[in-house]
Amino acid sequence: MTVEMIENIAAEKQVYPASTEEQLEALQFELESLLYTKNETELENFAASVQIDGDIAGKSKIAITKLIQKYIEKQISEEGEMQAKLEWFRKAIDSLKPKPQTNSESELALSELQKQIDKLKEKQQAELQSMMEKLSQAKIDAQETQGKICVGIISTAGDYFSAPKVSAQQFLLRSLDLRNKVGFASKESDCEVRYDESLIHKTFIKSFETGLRDDVLAASLRQILRSPTLTDEDLMRPVNELASDHAERQSKLSSERRFAKVNSCEVEPAEATTKKDMDANKQILAEIREIRSEVESLKRQQACQNSGNGKEDRRGSYTSRGPTKSSRHRGRGCEACKKRGLGDSCRHCFACGEYGHIASECEKNNPEPRETRDGYPEHGTGFSRRNESVPSVQRLR
Repeated sequence: MTVEMIENIAAEKQVYPASTEEQLEALQFELESLLYTKNETELENFAASVQIDGDIAGKSKIAITKLIQKYIEKQISEEGEMQAKLEWFRKAIDSLKPKPQTNSESELALSELQKQIDKLKEKQQAELQSMMEKLSQAKIDAQETQGKICVGIISTAGDYFSAPKVSAQQFLLRSLDLRNKVGFASKESDCEVRYDESLIHKTFIKSFETGLRDDVLAASLRQILRSPTLTDEDLMRPVNELASDHAERQSKLSSERRFAKVNSCEVEPAEATTKKDMDANKQILAEIREIRSEVESLKRQQACQNSGNGKEDRRGSYTSRGPTKSSRHRGRGCEACKKRGLGDSCRHCFACGEYGHIASECEKNNPEPRETRDGYPEHGTGFSRRNESVPSVQRLR
């Protein structure tokens, strides 16, 4: 209760003015009421303004309020003039009351608030504009994507073909699904590219006919696919029937081909000899001839040692034909191959180094005619003699 209120009440009741003690009590009550409405910072500032002793930094609101109340009680209990005490309370109350703003300060605060509102509006408008641009761009991208999808599907349908292990029924179902996707994509409201149903149907018929891997099945379905009133059910029925008949026919034909292939494999090895086998036979034949020549040479040497008196004559007649192979050649191979270290794999004549004959048949070692040396002519029958040794090669193999 303020002093003005007490005076007003006294005036209304027609009583005498309040005494100084009552005024002091009313001012104390008003000051303490104002203390409870302030926060910690405002209480700290008030305590600093009235020069209250004691450290109040960091204390709570209740603790600061209690310190101020103690200081107020101290001011009342001290000796002094009552008017001075009343003046101190009035100043303290004025410092705690909110000060009314002047017109200039109100206008300044209002202008600052208006500036903040304008900045907030500009920021919101910029964000809204950016959001609208992103939304429109997303819509354009969606339309382009939808158009690309539609164009991609219709172009894919033209190049569609069945996989190697996909049946005609499965290929038909996939083609129908692709056709339906094209139709749905073309009917979208935001699709820029639109296709007529007749174009989609023609593309579907063409892709299905040209995509079949079986030419017989495609030829059988060509007349049905040309029908203008063709429906999905009318197409699926003949496709199932023709595909089943064709699969049964292919199964029968494949079993016949497998049986014929087995028979051909049984006859095939007896018809001809491969080139590799012939080369191997020739190599073995040459080695056999070389071995036979060495055996004959050893037999002649043994005969010369056991001949007695005719030993010298036979040896002379034999040496006149040339030195033996063992005396002429040490190791296998001609001279050129032995120098290169290829004597074991040499296929030349060991005497002259040429192809086509062996050392025992070489004219360099045997100057006598072949008729008198071997008992058969050099040409003609000599080839038949080489052929006669082939069975022995086959037995060795």
